[in-house]
Amino acid sequence: GAPPIADAAQLLEQTLRAQNDIAAVPPVIEMRLSAEPDHATRAMLLLEIGQIQEKLNQQSIAFMTICRAVKEVPDDESLRAEAERLAQATDNLEGLAGVYEEVLESVRDPQVRVWMHKRIAQISEDVGGDPETARERLVSAVQAGADDAATLRDLVRLTRMQGNAEELSSILLHLAQAAMREGLADVAKEAWGELCDVDENLNRLEGAVDAARALLQLDADDAGAAATLERLLARAERWPELAEHLRWEAESARTPEDRGNILARLI
Repeated sequence: GAPPIADAAQLLEQTLRAQNDIAAVPPVIEMRLSAEPDHATRAMLLLEIGQIQEKLNQQSIAFMTICRAVKEVPDDESLRAEAERLAQATDNLEGLAGVYEEVLESVRDPQVRVWMHKRIAQISEDVGGDPETARERLVSAVQAGADDAATLRDLVRLTRMQGNAEELSSILLHLAQAAMREGLADVAKEAWGELCDVDENLNRLEGAVDAARALLQLDADDAGAAATLERLLARAERWPELAEHLRWEAESARTPEDRGNILARLI
């Protein structure tokens, strides 16, 4: 009987390569693909086709072929790198983002899934000019496990643009905590400070007080944070805590005059 299609295609491919008829090889490899059930092997065959197409100066076609390979094994970093390179070369990053959208559910590695959400977000904002989609993607990245300060800073920025104060409050808290974990004191101070303002504007005085306290723990010499905490405690009518705070301020005062002025506010 006739040999299996994969064997026949492989023999034909060898003949074409020996004749240096490279342009005729991709359709023959496609014949092998049709008989190949293994995703990893299919991806490698598609990579081979894409490399030939690129040698033939068919970059746009090569990009589409490599995208097919990514769909076969989306967790493969080397395939994604090839797709990224060709997307840049063919000015088709939005097409690549569409591929990532398509394969997200089949990605096995949680870190790859987070990376893909973040990459879609970046392309959506930088190439597509769509900050709302970018924000949604970063929210998905955080839900998928992203908890680094860099991602959360971008999410804070995009949420601030949207104007949703309640969501901004929640994300600022996550950012402040992440920055503390990563030892980014300046980022943490900025996040606690903004969270304090946002929560006060939302009339969440408890959250605002907590943020002001966290700010003072980072920088005990921050006179603005001390004054803010004093004002918030008074507004919240938390008198024992206010008295304790004023005593702390008095102990930290630099001059007797400053100490006297602070203690006078206890009366």
